[in-house]
Amino acid sequence: MVDHAESSLVFRVPVLDLINPAHRYYATVTRGNQTYKSPAFDVRVNETGETVTVWGFTGIVIDRILEWLDWSVEWDHNDKRPAPL
Repeated sequence: MVDHAESSLVFRVPVLDLINPAHRYYATVTRGNQTYKSPAFDVRVNETGETVTVWGFTGIVIDRILEWLDWSVEWDHNDKRPAPL
C-alpha cells in the first residue's frame, strides 16, 4: 500500500541500476552558507527511458544497504550535482 502523503512516486528498479557507478553521485542542497550532500541514484523508471533521481533519505538508505550487503561498486565520490528540488 502506498501512502500518497509520504510518497511522490513509487517504482521498481533493478539492483544492477542502483550499483552501476555511472548512475551514482552526491546530490547537494545549499542553505545559506551550508551545503548538504546525499547519495543519489539516477535510475530509469519505465520502458520509455524516463529517468528519476533518488536522493535524500531514500538515497541514504539505499546507499547504506548496498554497503552493508557489500554490493556497492566504487563510484566517483567527487561527483556532486545540485539536487532536483
